[in-house]
Amino acid sequence: MAQKKKPAKKTRAETIEKRMTANKKNFLKELEKMPIIGVAASKIGVGESTVHRWKKEDINFRRLCADAMLTGKHHINDVAVSKVIAGIYNDNKTYVIFWLKHNHIDFSPKLEHRHEHNIDNILTNERMKEIADAVKAWSQDDEEDNEEYIVSNKEDDVD
Repeated sequence: MAQKKKPAKKTRAETIEKRMTANKKNFLKELEKMPIIGVAASKIGVGESTVHRWKKEDINFRRLCADAMLTGKHHINDVAVSKVIAGIYNDNKTYVIFWLKHNHIDFSPKLEHRHEHNIDNILTNERMKEIADAVKAWSQDDEEDNEEYIVSNKEDDVD
């Protein structure tokens, strides 16, 4: 009867790589829940410096971290908004005032300018020619200034 071959033992490097890949994946999941690197790192049992090393060594992981961080911020924002709304429904005046100041124009402490723009003022061909001539004259002045600068620097080099 033929004996079964035993699978080759994994090398230490393969084991470490497998564990690191799993840790990175778990870290990204935690970062989506709580967008603070130190908190997410401690939840999976690695140091913050380890995460920064991973980001430095692996550009793809760095991009995934940025995406997870953004997702986490959106998540926390949703949680915060739901708390504010819950406070409003519980008749908490602080939440009511906060909401109105930031979401209702009549209660906003910001100074707002309200006016309309009249865009019927179209440039005439004559005015466009004047502007083109001014730009042309300006660029000629710049060229002359540049030539004078070059000449003066050559004279300085002769001395």
